[in-house]
Amino acid sequence: MSSTSNVVKLTRDRHLGGAHQDNRVVPYEGLPISRMTPEQREEVYTLIATFNAYLPPGPLAAKMARVRAHEDKTYFAWIGKYGLGDPYYYRIHSPVVFVEFDFHCGSEYSRVPDDELMLTLQSS
Repeated sequence: MSSTSNVVKLTRDRHLGGAHQDNRVVPYEGLPISRMTPEQREEVYTLIATFNAYLPPGPLAAKMARVRAHEDKTYFAWIGKYGLGDPYYYRIHSPVVFVEFDFHCGSEYSRVPDDELMLTLQSS
């Protein structure tokens, strides 16, 4: 497992799994979710399911079963602070899933007051 400074250096390129990144080798970094509490792991699975919500129920269930089967090889990496308006980046990475989200300054939500942002995110 690499240090957080390596994650910071890598994310200067923004999304590591974005367009034109085919065959890019991205190292596993961050906290293995197997070291999280059961409740925290469920939060990670909820994030993964949300990123795959376009799938019909059957394929989504199959995808999530496959993701859960690789729990011991799944990592959660985070860069940033924890305030509602603070920029951050996270990545969930395993042999069968690659999810990343980059909430940086200048995005639509960074100009919304924190109390309105919370309502927006809770309504989504």
